[in-house]
Amino acid sequence: MSCEGEQNIWRRVDWVLLGAVAAWAVAVRLAFLAAAAGHPYYVTPVMDMDYHDAWARRIVAGDFWGSEPFFRAPLYPYFLALWYWLGGGSILFARAVQAFVGGVSAALCFLLGRELFDRRVGAVAALALGTAWTAVFYDVELLLVVLEVPLGLAFVYFAVRASKSLRLGWAAAAGAALGLGAVTRPNVLAVGVLMWVAFFVARAGRRLPWRRIVNSLVVLYAVGGAFVAAVAVRNYAVAREPVVVSWQGGVNLWIGNNPEADGMTAMVPGTYGDWWRSHYESIRMAEKAAGRPLNRSGVDRYYYGQVFEFFREEPGEFFKLLGRKTYFFTNAYEVANNFDLYYLKKQFWVLKYDPVSSYVILPFAFFGMIASARRWRRLAPLYIFVIFYSASVILFFVNARFRMPVVPYLCIFAAVAFFYFWDNLRRWRRREVALRVAGLAALFIFCDADPFGIGRQSKFESQGHYTLGTVYLEAGDLDAAQREYEAALEGGSCISAVDALNDLGIIAARRGDMAKAGYYFRTAVTVKPDYSRGWNNLGNIRADAGDAEGAREFYERAIAVDAEDARAYYFYGKLLLKEGDAAGAAEKFERAVHYEPSFPEAWLELGNIYGGKGDLARARVCFEKVVYYKPTAAYGRRALGEVLHRLGDYAGAERQHRLMLASREDARARYNLACALARQGRGDEAMTELKRALELAPGRYRKMAATDEDLASLRGRPDFEGLISP
Repeated sequence: MSCEGEQNIWRRVDWVLLGAVAAWAVAVRLAFLAAAAGHPYYVTPVMDMDYHDAWARRIVAGDFWGSEPFFRAPLYPYFLALWYWLGGGSILFARAVQAFVGGVSAALCFLLGRELFDRRVGAVAALALGTAWTAVFYDVELLLVVLEVPLGLAFVYFAVRASKSLRLGWAAAAGAALGLGAVTRPNVLAVGVLMWVAFFVARAGRRLPWRRIVNSLVVLYAVGGAFVAAVAVRNYAVAREPVVVSWQGGVNLWIGNNPEADGMTAMVPGTYGDWWRSHYESIRMAEKAAGRPLNRSGVDRYYYGQVFEFFREEPGEFFKLLGRKTYFFTNAYEVANNFDLYYLKKQFWVLKYDPVSSYVILPFAFFGMIASARRWRRLAPLYIFVIFYSASVILFFVNARFRMPVVPYLCIFAAVAFFYFWDNLRRWRRREVALRVAGLAALFIFCDADPFGIGRQSKFESQGHYTLGTVYLEAGDLDAAQREYEAALEGGSCISAVDALNDLGIIAARRGDMAKAGYYFRTAVTVKPDYSRGWNNLGNIRADAGDAEGAREFYERAIAVDAEDARAYYFYGKLLLKEGDAAGAAEKFERAVHYEPSFPEAWLELGNIYGGKGDLARARVCFEKVVYYKPTAAYGRRALGEVLHRLGDYAGAERQHRLMLASREDARARYNLACALARQGRGDEAMTELKRALELAPGRYRKMAATDEDLASLRGRPDFEGLISP
């Protein structure tokens, strides 16, 4: 490896390599995005991606500060919101921007590898990071890892420069990267709080002044702490709760450390499989155990307490689970979280034929870490990040995306191992070669073998078929959805088998084949008698057929087997509403949103009932819930805009109508916007919108406009009179 002096001299080849690895990473990601752009999975966000997408769209729509303490660290959703704002809400535009962020990560990997070793190591490591299929996949996904990787690299690189030079500028840059990383995913604090060790280790070999070291660390932690403090202040300001960054830490720790945990499944024990429902059930479970309502920080503390109790009562099981998670983390198998990665990998040639994967990187990386151990003082930042960030993940639960922030450093150590063999193979004696090759082979066996059957245990391929089926179903491609559901059932290990049967019934119902739909729903409840969704859908068939009593019987059966099924109450409420029982329907819708506060359709029906009774204040609250939980829903914007208009908040109504029109053209929204503008005395703008409304639906709005009191200020204008005349 090159000496330090040579490394600090930048030559043309360094700039060429820096640009080349960044350009390569961007090109691979854009090629993948071009291949994947039309795929339903990349058009319709699911699970965590859907959560981030909705959050970002709320920010763009004006809900910048929010009203609750952050459940998740906030930086990525705000980052995503920026690109939605600049790109007109386009997911494709945001993903394309993220492809360039992947290029930044590759460039930072090159800089760090070059700084600590030489340009060869930096270039190979960056090339590996730019090519690795999991890195390509995650860099265009709507997940936190998009920022976790470059911010982690920036923190370590700037910390290395700061520990060497003790310049306050480098220390401030390291602090900024640490702070931004912490408000992306707080795990990085496990590394940050120990990075001071690298500064003092650096002094041991160079006798640097204590005061300069302390000053650099003060700057680093002050700058980093400022970002964390800003989020903590925001949480307290909007909710009066002492939440530092986010309140998901306790429940996530409990997911990975409980008697039912397997170390890789992201589900709160005792909750239903649906993401939102599991979220709310975990809150209710904490409140039930406490015997009182809890704020969000209280829920967080409750689950930390549960983990402590598990450790205290079953320390053997706790450490056994910790060992199991350590094995998962160091194994090359990519444990999925939201979607089976290997199933999706088969769909796209850019990922399918990628030769760089954890099966190669991990064994070489561990060999490189061992081979570099004698240089531990200089490499302390790398060892600190790999060891302590890994530990912070293992302490919770393991999956591929949580491991990704460590991958760049593994790529660096893997490149070190490669050149270790390349440079020394000829001069080693046979016995030395044999020992080193045997050691590397042992690491390959350790990392690549699967004696505990992680791949078999995960059962994610069948689950991948099911998830993709739901994406196709939401997109309206019934044929593709049916193929995926049938493939999920054929897999024989799908953990959502009854859901697949249920959704096949929904497909049959949409095609008008009610007999076949009933067959699938009955099969689902036969397989799982407490499957409330199946009972709900049997009720829906009876309701559509006009058999109210039969529908009522099935809805009550659904509630009997699952008293917290929000959709059972929703469908029951719809039936009562159809029968003219608005009060009974309202009670059912209230129950629905109690058990699932993120249920926009139930909030909409509830708002309509209150609005019909003239209780506009309560209707407004309901419609605000609709647009909060489903910001892309045009029906929510329209309903909220109309109730704001009735309340006299014409500026607020205008804003909702414009937000609706930003996503789709609509004659009613144009007309409503014209009314709101006229009420504000903005006649010319009102006329522009009214003309457009009449162009879209002249027969509907010309006669209405002639007598509408909202447009009274326009009467007498020649252009208005000409517009409404037959």
